[in-house]
Amino acid sequence: MPTARKTSGGRQATLSFNHRVTKASVQRQSAKEAALLTGKVEKAEKVDKPEKEEKKEREVVDELDRKAKIEVNSEEEAESEAEQEHGKAAQAEAPAPVVRPEAEVKADAITDAQVRRYWRDIESQAIARRVHQEDLDMGEKVLRHFDVSSQYGPCVGITRKRRWMRAQRLGLAPPIEVLAVMLKEEAKGVKGIQRSSFDDILNAPAVA
Repeated sequence: MPTARKTSGGRQATLSFNHRVTKASVQRQSAKEAALLTGKVEKAEKVDKPEKEEKKEREVVDELDRKAKIEVNSEEEAESEAEQEHGKAAQAEAPAPVVRPEAEVKADAITDAQVRRYWRDIESQAIARRVHQEDLDMGEKVLRHFDVSSQYGPCVGITRKRRWMRAQRLGLAPPIEVLAVMLKEEAKGVKGIQRSSFDDILNAPAVA
């Protein structure tokens, strides 16, 4: 009977397949990793997509705001130009301010007391009383005395004011009190104040 062989160490050698790597397991692991990677990419895309859309929306809103600001500025500039044009037109249509002669400005400053003093000086030089002028007021007396003062030029066919101004231009020094009386009577609305008494006499209708 043959004898059995003994191995060294008294133990029989065995093969272990616990750590064996098979092709199928590698394929399953690769598929799992691919699935995980795909999921991560999809999640990343899902995260990136809203951000991209929000960015695009913000760009659209910013562009609309920019256009709106440009339109508002254009409207404001147009309104400003229209107001300037309107102001220029109003200034062009507005009548030019009336520049009064310096003599009239001085005559406005003459008071009634100064006119009375002027007339008393004239009365003091008279030889007799002016009986025919007793029913006239002092202003009319002053103007009639100016009418008969021949040193200031003819009084017929010209208004009292133009005659006074003409005398002033000629250096004849007409009394400023006379011009003051004219302006005051005009302001009161007295009719015919600019016609001399001689004009009324010469233009009176003839009596048959």
